[in-house]
Amino acid sequence: MLSDCLAAETGDDVHSIQLARVMKCFMAEGELRLCTSSDSGWMFQKARFMGDHSSGWLLRMSSDPTKDWLIALPITKAQLCGSVTKWVLHASSFLTPQ
Repeated sequence: MLSDCLAAETGDDVHSIQLARVMKCFMAEGELRLCTSSDSGWMFQKARFMGDHSSGWLLRMSSDPTKDWLIALPITKAQLCGSVTKWVLHASSFLTPQ
């Protein structure tokens, strides 16, 4: 039923089945809270990783209660760790005085 609902919303039968399976029986999970600062204040976003023995998903969602959106991206745990590592190393180069 979950995969049918996802497929109806996205039009993607194959990935909807994979995402529904992971959402129902995940073996690994984690959450990231992303913060950015601007002249108008802080902006927050959330991301969540869920995975099972065959696939993983990165879910990004709105933190603003007036906005309702979610993006699901198939990704392995290794790809997620590599991306976070690159982001941290890239961000730290801006903070290191030359």
